[in-house]
Amino acid sequence: MADPEHLEWLVSKRADIQRLLLRIHQLADRDGAADNDHRTAVLHWSIGISFSLWRAVFLLDRKRDRATTHEEALQFLEALIEDNIVPYGLDKRTGAWSGGYYLQSAFLRLRELGNGLTEAGLSSPARLPEIDRFLSRPFSERQQTIQSASQLRALWELAYEVQESVVNELGAA
Repeated sequence: MADPEHLEWLVSKRADIQRLLLRIHQLADRDGAADNDHRTAVLHWSIGISFSLWRAVFLLDRKRDRATTHEEALQFLEALIEDNIVPYGLDKRTGAWSGGYYLQSAFLRLRELGNGLTEAGLSSPARLPEIDRFLSRPFSERQQTIQSASQLRALWELAYEVQESVVNELGAA
């Protein structure tokens, strides 16, 4: 049976990321959205980051111990080789691995995007240094941090908050 606390979190965060995706669409669809190379690049990176967060939100509901994550990584790889496609069902079945993959993708993209915000004339989000600090920690230490669903949710919320700040800054520009 599903954890009621997680279901409450899932519905709330799924709504948050959907609203953010809609905001990005509104920004991308307005006149002049593609006129500034740097801001257009930030917008495109924001689409990728938000996609990663959107997918991750569905996959952070379980503990990620080493054995389970390894088994699910192998299942993912075998299905990718055999089927040459990654449907949502595969991500869901291998969520201990794929959830971490999408969350890590968002973190890495946010760190990289942070390097380009100044060029785009945008302010850096206040919590962006937390992303860099997390990614700068030793690999083994990071892996220990992301073992529980509650830790994964906290990291997702951090990435979402930083991404939301970037999108709000884009909208104000």
